[in-house]
Amino acid sequence: MVGPYPQEVTVSPEGNAVYATATGSDTVSVISTATNTVTARVKVGTAPRQLVFSPDGEYAYVTTQDGIDVVDVATSSVARVFRRPGPQGIAVSADGRTLYVTYPSANSVRKLNAATGATLAVTKTGAEPYAIAAAGPSFYVADMNDDTVSVVSAATGKVTSTIGVGRLPMSVAVTPNGKQVWVGNGLSGSVSVISVTSAKVVATITGWPGRPPLDTAPLGIAFAKPSGSV
Repeated sequence: MVGPYPQEVTVSPEGNAVYATATGSDTVSVISTATNTVTARVKVGTAPRQLVFSPDGEYAYVTTQDGIDVVDVATSSVARVFRRPGPQGIAVSADGRTLYVTYPSANSVRKLNAATGATLAVTKTGAEPYAIAAAGPSFYVADMNDDTVSVVSAATGKVTSTIGVGRLPMSVAVTPNGKQVWVGNGLSGSVSVISVTSAKVVATITGWPGRPPLDTAPLGIAFAKPSGSV
């Protein structure tokens, strides 16, 4: 059990743990991938939402109702908190120095200093940006109420492309090889697969033969590296 109303699952960089946020208990559960058991619970801010690890695996950044909690992975405790109400999705740059955070009510993504939480830039996106993920030199933002994904250049902070997906996109994840972005569509019950190279939808996952929709709202998508990969 990970607590009531689980919202996000994220695999650690080493692949030995899965972190799950539970909005109903204000906790993050640490699950061992070896035993499939909860090994720790971290008390965080109100209504934890989404989570991303620093590239070195030392920290986990958790968005909550009131801001961003920075969890020390080694101690399973909150090291510091960045106070700015209303964040939802969160991604981190390849060098670990920068966070990209969606603020749905402001229709924007904020670029933050990962050490201090200071705002470095603000990018306007589509209506109610929800989830976000990094792929190559860009960030992919699910604009929930526009049924689109905004592609944002990390270098310039500008939207370089807008991609139509299913209805109410709520989750975004990048494949381990970095070639595709998968987007979970809450009202369509489907997953849109975007090619990073072409910035186009190349496939839509709808279920199995005889049952077109997934019959669910794919709120979270997580990939793990194949066993034996480096």
